[in-house]
Amino acid sequence: MTDIAITARAMAYMRSLDVDVSHDIFAKHFVTDEAKVLGDAWLATYPGLSRHGALRCRYMEDTAGRYIANGAVQMINMAAGLNTFPYRHSAATGLTHYAEFDLPNMITYKQAAVRQLTQQGILQPPPVKVDYVPTDLSTDITASFEQLAWDWSQPTVVMMEGISYYIPIDALKQVMQTLARFLAKGSPILFDYFRPKDTETALYKTLFKTITPRGELLHTFFTHDTVVELFDPIKVLSDRLMPDIEKDYCKDHKTIDFASYLLAERG
Repeated sequence: MTDIAITARAMAYMRSLDVDVSHDIFAKHFVTDEAKVLGDAWLATYPGLSRHGALRCRYMEDTAGRYIANGAVQMINMAAGLNTFPYRHSAATGLTHYAEFDLPNMITYKQAAVRQLTQQGILQPPPVKVDYVPTDLSTDITASFEQLAWDWSQPTVVMMEGISYYIPIDALKQVMQTLARFLAKGSPILFDYFRPKDTETALYKTLFKTITPRGELLHTFFTHDTVVELFDPIKVLSDRLMPDIEKDYCKDHKTIDFASYLLAERG
């Protein structure tokens, strides 16, 4: 098992602990004892992290679903990890194309895991074909878009969950330039980011201690103004904190002000 796969399984563990919020009914099938050890180290610092992770997933997917209901027919899940959107979310039936970008070793791991769960009858074939595209987001990703050969005049949902902090700023700028080049008007981008003040928290220090040795470097941060600048000419529509998002889904309060969750749209 690759280190990256272990981290992805730990995030699946977060979603599985709050499945009533995440609605990721398949997350538990990706969890291993090693993933629990890593996830429990995070939870020891921030017991609300499972709620936080579940809400991050739910908020982004529900937002994607609204755009699909309003006519978006293509979706790219960047650095998708072990997300199971096309296998369980009703919005997947409205898509003509769906692709997952991720590092080659993660793509290989994901395909093997999905194949096994399908053979066991846990997963059923999704309503839209899943295109797996090995992609290193720290490099020029133009070829990954060209490989899809989609109709780029159609609106496309782009979900970038839990990845911006690992990618060098120059590479993220290149990603945004590629999105601006390919995406049609009205295409949304769902994006979360760490702020400089997040590095001062105990949670960030725990994440840094446990993730960095696995090769996932937490080194890219934005203020609201600098993230708006990153997206230009793509327009930022909203930038929300998790305690605010939590109010949309939950009656109690478990999350903290950590990271920021942004919706942008190609104008």
